[in-house]
Amino acid sequence: MRLALLLLLLPSIAQAATAIVYSPEQGEEAVRQAWMQQRGHDDGVRFVSVDAVFDPTAPAIVLGDATAVPCERELGGVEEFGRLNDAVFDLVLDQDYLPAVGALAKVEALLPCLSEVPSADVMAGFHFMRGLVAYYASGPDAATSRFEEALLVSPFLQWDTTWPPVVKPTFDAAVAGALQAKSALLSLSPSMVEAGSFWLDGRSVDARTRTSTLYEGTHVLQWRPEGGSVTSWVVEVDAGHFVTVVHRGDAVASLLSGHADPGVTAFARAQVLAPVEQQAGATLVVAEPWEVTLFHRQDPLSGRWELADLDAIERWRQSGRRMRNTGIGMILGGIGAAGIGIATVAGGVEQAWEIEDDLFDEDGYGFLSDLTLLQPAYARAQAQVRVGWTLSFVGAAVSLAGIPVGIVGEQRTRATGLHQVRPTKRRKAKKAP
Repeated sequence: MRLALLLLLLPSIAQAATAIVYSPEQGEEAVRQAWMQQRGHDDGVRFVSVDAVFDPTAPAIVLGDATAVPCERELGGVEEFGRLNDAVFDLVLDQDYLPAVGALAKVEALLPCLSEVPSADVMAGFHFMRGLVAYYASGPDAATSRFEEALLVSPFLQWDTTWPPVVKPTFDAAVAGALQAKSALLSLSPSMVEAGSFWLDGRSVDARTRTSTLYEGTHVLQWRPEGGSVTSWVVEVDAGHFVTVVHRGDAVASLLSGHADPGVTAFARAQVLAPVEQQAGATLVVAEPWEVTLFHRQDPLSGRWELADLDAIERWRQSGRRMRNTGIGMILGGIGAAGIGIATVAGGVEQAWEIEDDLFDEDGYGFLSDLTLLQPAYARAQAQVRVGWTLSFVGAAVSLAGIPVGIVGEQRTRATGLHQVRPTKRRKAKKAP
């Protein structure tokens, strides 16, 4: 019943809003022409450059559960960061707690704008300062969380007797709490470590694994491409969160190949599909140089976006390549068979002529040889001619049959998800009760 209803909706799907994402190198006009050749119309179609989905000025994109805090001030280095951090500490020691809150806000505003990589000890000191300010501003519970973050960045952080003694019990509680901290996961796309270096809270991430454990709280993610400058992100992470930092090149390549990972998929959908996702059958399409390939389809019944069955499409294309090769083989084999057949006919005819020369005299009236001796050889020559003609006709037929097989195979090698989904569902729908 569901398939039958989908069949009824197919005409509306064909006219539903469509967003086509294309590479800037292809150009909108080339993609539009390809679409027109395949669909015959561009009604309701939006052509979107991949630069509109992934900002070409952004070297990487933070995806996942955590939202990256943007930089809203000028870039600053580690020296400025340390100076601002020391200013907060001095205010706390002087018991100027309200000004300390304002000074800490300046330090936090600098975090996503860091142009250098601070050491893990410097980051631990920052979190400790946050704990001191939180203790006087919000109480021990808030301070414990900040102290835990400091200890998770630098496990060897020790209490200093110059710090306010009243805060020490809270710090001791944080030492015990840090041992049971809940974690999240950080994942990096390949180019983040292959084309540069990555740091988490001042510590280098192992390029061999591209993964690292995150703990609850505030984290500073930093990346420097080879020969480039540092980019910083600040993320707030909860237990169980999954954070992915995707290099723009990886993201664009994944999207344009139709094999984007779930995080990139979600990002592209939010950027490109938001204006059309309420329309049944709306489609996000990825343009390739020779065709337009389906990337997503909205299920008109559930209202959810579904990833195209790219593996099934690839199997379809592989079968097309086999058909194409079979067709080429049939054409070449048929031509070869026909050639052998023609050669066989020629050989049989030549033998028959030679027998006729031996059989008759020069005037063509008398027999020069015994007919009973030459008749079997003549019959064999005639049989050879018949076999040759048969082989020629069969070879020609195989060659002609190989042409449509090769054409269909070539079409299958370029089959798109949009072409593949509909016929499959239509065939199934006919069998539905």
